[in-house]
Amino acid sequence: MNKKKDNYLWITDYHSPYGHKRALEFCVSLQDEFDIPPENVYCAGDFEDAYMFNNYFKSPDRKHTSLQEIDAVREEIKEWGRAFPLLHMCTSNHGSRLYKRALEAELPSVVLKGMQEIFAYPKKWTLKEEYIVCATKQEFLLTHGEGFSGVKGHIDAALANGISTAIGHLHSFAGVSHIKTKHQDLWAMNGGCLIDQDSFAFEYAKNSKFKATIGSGVILDGGRWPIFVPLI
Repeated sequence: MNKKKDNYLWITDYHSPYGHKRALEFCVSLQDEFDIPPENVYCAGDFEDAYMFNNYFKSPDRKHTSLQEIDAVREEIKEWGRAFPLLHMCTSNHGSRLYKRALEAELPSVVLKGMQEIFAYPKKWTLKEEYIVCATKQEFLLTHGEGFSGVKGHIDAALANGISTAIGHLHSFAGVSHIKTKHQDLWAMNGGCLIDQDSFAFEYAKNSKFKATIGSGVILDGGRWPIFVPLI
């Protein structure tokens, strides 16, 4: 067995084009340091912020129109696609903002484009709600994490799924927990996020008691060893 096939990268919420300026460099360094093959790179979703498509008040300091934001995301995806040509993306709540707005306008699905076309995903990127990874020593599930919240959100996700689970979505409380019951031996990981906390896109959280935890995750040893790695 090729040892490096046992290792996986879990890239968490980047919120392009409002992500941390060192996020791509950081994720590439994780792939190199932990010897992770291209086909084992996953993203929790919320790669795009879709700020201009939310239903909340927009900041007067915003930098983009809707089209300019999409163009900016496309340019960043070109860079990420060169670094991670086989990335597996999870669907997520920010990605679905576009479709929620279309639903409000009562646009039928036949007139809508998919995320891959709107944001010009590389041809070999995949997009699914979740991935069950059949690693060599322990299976685990990767999903965005919508529907879970709080400091125990990752634990609740693992227990609800009945399988070791890594999520993003919850920008605070990143880390790993191990859960052992009479019939289960699971781990749970919140991979944090990769946002630029000073961006106008996150003004809504400036008074939050708990701030974003910047970093991402790796899963090593055939699925048995999850680690949250902070971006410092």
